[in-house]
Amino acid sequence: MNKCINMEMILLKKDSSEWNWMWNKLAEHPLNEGIPEPMVALNSTSNEAWQYMGSFRNNKDVIHEFRHRSHPKDNERHYYKFNCSDTFDDADIETCTPIK
Repeated sequence: MNKCINMEMILLKKDSSEWNWMWNKLAEHPLNEGIPEPMVALNSTSNEAWQYMGSFRNNKDVIHEFRHRSHPKDNERHYYKFNCSDTFDDADIETCTPIK
């Protein structure tokens, strides 16, 4: 049975399989190509890095969202959203909050 139904914000358990999968997917984003530690993409000038903003579920569709406020490649703000893995499981969820 699903822990969350309808439109909700979910936070994943740190180090769950989905947590690790989504950070690896983020690292593969073309914007991170050639950057040391692409999961972090630290901008040493602004001390900004990728931030996990949460995940959102609308019925069975789950989207993970990240932002970077000053990416080291261009010093620009970036948002990256993508669908969950094919193996996403409710066991990966730490908390869920209905969006009203």
